[in-house]
Amino acid sequence: MPDISAAVLSYLETLSRKDLVGLIHSFAVRHEDIRLVLEEKSGTENVKDQDNTVSAYSPRMPQKVLTAKADILPLPHGLVNRNSTAQEKINLYTSLFIGRQDVFALRWYNAKSNKSGYSPVCENKWKTGKCDMKKYACASCPFKLPVPLSDRYIFNHLAGKDIACRDVIGLYPLMEGDVCRFLAFDFDSHTGSSDAWKKDAASVRKTCAAFSIPVSVEISRSGKGAHFWIFFGESISAKRARNLGVLILQAAMNEQHSLSFESLDHMFPNQDSIPKGGYGNLIALPLQGQAVKNKCSVFVDEDFIPFDDQWNYLSSIKKLSAKI
Repeated sequence: MPDISAAVLSYLETLSRKDLVGLIHSFAVRHEDIRLVLEEKSGTENVKDQDNTVSAYSPRMPQKVLTAKADILPLPHGLVNRNSTAQEKINLYTSLFIGRQDVFALRWYNAKSNKSGYSPVCENKWKTGKCDMKKYACASCPFKLPVPLSDRYIFNHLAGKDIACRDVIGLYPLMEGDVCRFLAFDFDSHTGSSDAWKKDAASVRKTCAAFSIPVSVEISRSGKGAHFWIFFGESISAKRARNLGVLILQAAMNEQHSLSFESLDHMFPNQDSIPKGGYGNLIALPLQGQAVKNKCSVFVDEDFIPFDDQWNYLSSIKKLSAKI
């Protein structure tokens, strides 16, 4: 195999880390031998989660909230794209959307009433003498036996084979110790036809960019709203995450006085601590199979256009580090 010429080496030395990663990725997509070598290397180097963090602190912020690094670093499991295996996709997915693992919810749908909602998955659900929903809330039921979140449920959520969407996962962001691994905003159209949510969302996105806060935008399942996701490289207190959210919204409102931000529904986590006898508010996870077919529940660029390869995009996501 011929050596790389001095001219090529000199050219490579002029590239930034980001450009090098992009160049290597483009080769890996086209050449399987390169991809296999990279996957082997990524599997043996034992790269830690905190290596996938980015800097968010800016002296213009009202206070020090978070700090991090500026470079995009590869995720521990290597690059994932639409052609990756189901397990590789699930591994990437679960490295980003981290919440309670001991309990989760699934969407339910009643065809007769045309109503839907979410309820925790429980081994004792509908069992006579153990499940009395009129008497107990699921979280405070003395007979509750939550089913842990597993790859099987993640697979079903992504595959979306249930036409009634009863495989959609609701994740509880608040974990033991009142910590979380992401902050999310929920923007919705309350009139059904208004695009006000797009203006509000674009303003928040602009604010995040101004303060170097990496944010990922997902079109909601209905297609009439969006979820904003900010991922953390490690667990941080829910109160601290929510304080960051308030600062972001305040900064956005200060820049856009004409916007009412009436489309903002929720911030997740929705509480500073796990409520007594409850789990806290849940958030529906993205990339639900049925919704994706309609270009909903997908991640989009600044113009709200879906990324061509959702998995390739997820591989590029930056995480925020709380280390000071």
